[in-house]
Amino acid sequence: MWINRLLGTLLVLTLPAVALAQPDPNQPPPPPGPAPSEPAPPPEVVPAPPAPAPVAPMPVAPMPPGVGPVAPVQAPPAPLAEAGVLADANIGRTYLAPTALMSPKGSWTFSDWELFFIGGSYAFTDNLSLSAVTLIPVSNNQPFIGMFTAKARVIRQPRFHLAAHASLGIVADDGDNANALTLGGVATYCTSPDCASNLSGFVGGGFAYEDQSAVPLMLSGSLVQKLGKRIKLVLEVDTGAVLGEIDAVADGFLFWYGLRFTSANLGVDLGLVKPIYDGSGDDELLPLGYPVVSFTYRGLPSD
Repeated sequence: MWINRLLGTLLVLTLPAVALAQPDPNQPPPPPGPAPSEPAPPPEVVPAPPAPAPVAPMPVAPMPPGVGPVAPVQAPPAPLAEAGVLADANIGRTYLAPTALMSPKGSWTFSDWELFFIGGSYAFTDNLSLSAVTLIPVSNNQPFIGMFTAKARVIRQPRFHLAAHASLGIVADDGDNANALTLGGVATYCTSPDCASNLSGFVGGGFAYEDQSAVPLMLSGSLVQKLGKRIKLVLEVDTGAVLGEIDAVADGFLFWYGLRFTSANLGVDLGLVKPIYDGSGDDELLPLGYPVVSFTYRGLPSD
């Protein structure tokens, strides 16, 4: 009997709990819970771009027989003659004879021969220069003696130069004037690439204002040979002839020889001049010739 009472008591206690556990039909259903997380897809693998296909070399046509490759076009090099011209202040002359070489545009010179002759020049262009020479007055009765010269280069090649040459000599003494005009040309061949060594030849004809039946000619040849950085050997030969009603050739010549010490701004010529003619060997006073001294100062545009 006590068992029945115990079972009844347990039944009474469990029925309310069972009733509470049943869902209420009038209550809304509970919200659904979060869906179970799914694993992330693996990252997409981007395939590498394909390698470029190798480019086949262009076929080169064979050169025709006897035809070589074409050299690239290059700017012409500066003329080597400028180096020899700039390094010699006396480049425009030897002792008395001119050369066809010219100092650069804007340069000027002051020269002295034997102390008593002075002169100057100016280069208006690379191919045109004017110069003047006069005798320093040493007495009150001395006439004016002067010479004005123009030189114009007409051919300029790396090794060959040709220039026209004109000079006017004036002697004036108290209204009694004497003038003479010389027209000629000078050619220079450079025996070295920079024209430091060269050969020159000059031919000039003399003309006076008075009527003349003959034309005197002046002929000169010169050699300049570089011996060292600042030393040169200078040789010159001068002679003459007459054309016209009187045809004659001088039976002798003047021979000049010596050394030139030069730089871009200063040049000094030390030499001897020897008249060569029939019987000149009998000169016992100066058997080697008469001394000649000249110097030149040259101002360059860059100075």
